[in-house]
Amino acid sequence: QKTLPVPTGLSQEQRSQRSAAVRHRLQQVHVRVFRAAIRKMIAADPLPDYLLSEDPGDVIRVTRRAGAGVGAGGAGVGAGAGVGAAVTGAGGDPLFGADTVAAVRALAPGWDPYALEAEWRGFWRATGQPRLAQPERAYLAWVQRRIADPAAGGR
Repeated sequence: QKTLPVPTGLSQEQRSQRSAAVRHRLQQVHVRVFRAAIRKMIAADPLPDYLLSEDPGDVIRVTRRAGAGVGAGGAGVGAGAGVGAAVTGAGGDPLFGADTVAAVRALAPGWDPYALEAEWRGFWRATGQPRLAQPERAYLAWVQRRIADPAAGGR
């Protein structure tokens, strides 16, 4: 960045106007850098279930991909679903893998599996974070109850 010399003999008002102009130019640079980063992210297409696109007026649109609500290969819950042992995160929260997400998609087509997982985690924390011998099975059972009675919230 280029530093502009401050000429002597300027009034306080003139110096203030000049520094405001410099701040405005720097702000424009930051906006351009941010837009470029967003466009790179859109081009990289990093989200498997969602599509990012840019609309006129600096609007970023996030849409679900077609088929995002369908389980992988039509896999259902059970022996062939590949739901294995859960891993726990740093806070002791159960971490679920892609197999569990696929099982949720098969159980609840059209539902957002990540929103369901976030809702279940809130429910799990609200009930005192009980130790679960098989967290994935507990989560999938909760999903079944949740989609059967959406108003009850799975409780």
